[in-house]
Amino acid sequence: MLIIGDYSDPHVAQVAQRLRLAGHVCRVVDRFRPERYSIIFENQKPEFLIDGLIVLPTEVPVIWWRWKHAFRKKDKEITNAESGEYFESEWRHFVRSIYLAYPEAVKLNDVTNGWPNYKPYQIFEAIRAGFNVPKTWISNDPVHLRKTGLNQKIFKPLTSVSPFSDQLLLTTPVSDDDIQANAIELQKCPGIFQERIIKEHEVRFLLFENKAFAFKVKHVKTKNGQADYRATLFKNSYEEITPQPNWIKCGRSFLQRTGLQYGIFDLIVSDRTNDVYFLECNRDGQWLWLQEYASEDLASSFAEMMAAIGRNRGHLKEPAG
Repeated sequence: MLIIGDYSDPHVAQVAQRLRLAGHVCRVVDRFRPERYSIIFENQKPEFLIDGLIVLPTEVPVIWWRWKHAFRKKDKEITNAESGEYFESEWRHFVRSIYLAYPEAVKLNDVTNGWPNYKPYQIFEAIRAGFNVPKTWISNDPVHLRKTGLNQKIFKPLTSVSPFSDQLLLTTPVSDDDIQANAIELQKCPGIFQERIIKEHEVRFLLFENKAFAFKVKHVKTKNGQADYRATLFKNSYEEITPQPNWIKCGRSFLQRTGLQYGIFDLIVSDRTNDVYFLECNRDGQWLWLQEYASEDLASSFAEMMAAIGRNRGHLKEPAG
């Protein structure tokens, strides 16, 4: 097993530990540790080395990409943004190239498959997978948006990158009056506008290929909390609930359609109809913080998924003993 990530990330540290405890060989490519890495092209096929030793393809049935942007924060010798961005870019090109040495390995949520990062693509595939999705307009046309017949909408950006205030990164309720008042600014850049579903609660739904977990997010009923539970994150409480069969069916169809092996889904439950709606699927979202509320060990379940995928593809044998 090969994990591309940092030991400072609890997801990486705990999954690696669970794999080793189960008897599997697991290596972590951590740019902040004093190991030496190489990719060489001396023979017909590229080879990957750690501290001068070749890591054979038979040792890497599965690769999990768990890379996070944090170079400047963790390396105190980097004192300016330009240097941090340069090192981050160099490492990113290097670690993505590790894939070349293991063409037969299963790449969990393959980072070279960029389509699942796009919210319009997610909406398209979620509908095809059978999820309910709020009526959606992706537009920079204020005139059209005011003719939808729905005065109250939810706005969210197409990406998580914004030069504006942190609040604009969150989901925001907007009215037709808001759209009219900001018409000139809106035309400069499209965004996602959706029918506002007044929710009873949100659900964080984890689907690790054949294992499913769901957690009810009991948000604070404030204006900001209604739109996006992250606005009141530390006031929330969570409760593990049983995943509904239809969530699992639709979730598996979504993963299959998007080429993913696992997903962290955000769902909402309407307080009027009790219908469940798809909001998004984070291909590598946070889930370990939910361990406090889980009845099973989530890191072990994820490690078991990795091992099962390796076995199912014929790349991994049961550990001895």
